[in-house]
Amino acid sequence: MRLVWHGEKVTRKAMAGADAFCSQVATDIVGEAKLGMKGPRSGAVPPQGKRIPGWIRQRSAPGEPPAVQSTNLVNSITAEKLGLAKYRAGTNVDYGFWLEFGTRRIRPRPWLRPALMRVRRKMRVGGQLPKGWGVNW
Repeated sequence: MRLVWHGEKVTRKAMAGADAFCSQVATDIVGEAKLGMKGPRSGAVPPQGKRIPGWIRQRSAPGEPPAVQSTNLVNSITAEKLGLAKYRAGTNVDYGFWLEFGTRRIRPRPWLRPALMRVRRKMRVGGQLPKGWGVNW
């Protein structure tokens, strides 16, 4: 009887699959975050004298994703590979953090966490994510 160990080959294949899975999740989160910023908002409409030409006319209400006034935030949302099966989805625009979590003067307009939750829900419904996985994300 002969025993052949394929551990390294199996590990490499499993890690490649995990990396592809994580890459797809990060890409889906970016897509959902961008998609979530589209559409009408229910916030206040600025008075006539405070409107900026070419910008949107209606603001986002607290709790809604931010209204797109320029495409700066939307275009800056990306997924970045940090290592094997390790990705980061987000933005490098400073005000993205303040919109997500709010400030003393502005209530939160979350855009990334809802996208993450939508992707997580789709994966659970589609059977791609086992129940115990993703508790912390």
